[in-house]
Amino acid sequence: MEDMVREGQKNSTQIAGTSDLFASMEETFDPYAKYVNVKELSQEDLLNHERDALGFYFSGHPVKAIEGIISGLRSHTIGEIADQMNRVKIVGLLNSFRQIRDRSNKQVAFISFDDGTGTMEGIVSTDVLEKNHLLLKTNSILVFAGSVEKDDYRSKELNRRMYKMKVGNVTSLEGQMSQGNKIMLIDARELTNDSIQGAMTDLKGLNGGFWQAGHCKVHLKISHNGSEAIIELGNEYQLIPSTDNIKLLKGLFGDGTITIN
Repeated sequence: MEDMVREGQKNSTQIAGTSDLFASMEETFDPYAKYVNVKELSQEDLLNHERDALGFYFSGHPVKAIEGIISGLRSHTIGEIADQMNRVKIVGLLNSFRQIRDRSNKQVAFISFDDGTGTMEGIVSTDVLEKNHLLLKTNSILVFAGSVEKDDYRSKELNRRMYKMKVGNVTSLEGQMSQGNKIMLIDARELTNDSIQGAMTDLKGLNGGFWQAGHCKVHLKISHNGSEAIIELGNEYQLIPSTDNIKLLKGLFGDGTITIN
């Protein structure tokens, strides 16, 4: 912004026909030059900036932006729900949270969440609310598990089949990804050999706690002379699949290259 104002002041001076002692030094000034090689934002970061600046998401949905990471963490998308189900796990963006007291004077909560394929409302019981109240913050992406049934009221109101969930458990993405032995697949098929070598050098050079106490194995998918192969990195390359670690790997290999199974 400072550079743009500077350029505007320069143009105003030229239009007015005035000059100053340093005018000749400004003739080659390009306010956008230093931004030419700025790294492009990931879809996830772009959406977060849109929410902060506009108050809503403009260019996509935050759940769909991390599709590769969450596909193995859920049983269904909301759009795939077609009947009453006893056990469903959905990754969704929490849109609203309302806490009330029931007839027994116990705290319960009504929530609404969506995943880019549809919206769903849910009720959170007292026990589940006590265990997970710190997670239930609007604009958080969470894993909701429970039973699903038809929402007669909303179905009639919207004139289409809607469902609601009796929420039995709520987990953060990091909490869900840390359960069990996961495999992270990095798709490097679109990268050149030099780019892969450079990224691998950076990968080996990561220090701190990146490779410590990890349980998630890393596989690298490559393409060479029309053939594809998956390289299993050694046991020394096991990490905790946290949001920060995944973001770092996206910076090395590119947005949309990471999947977790």
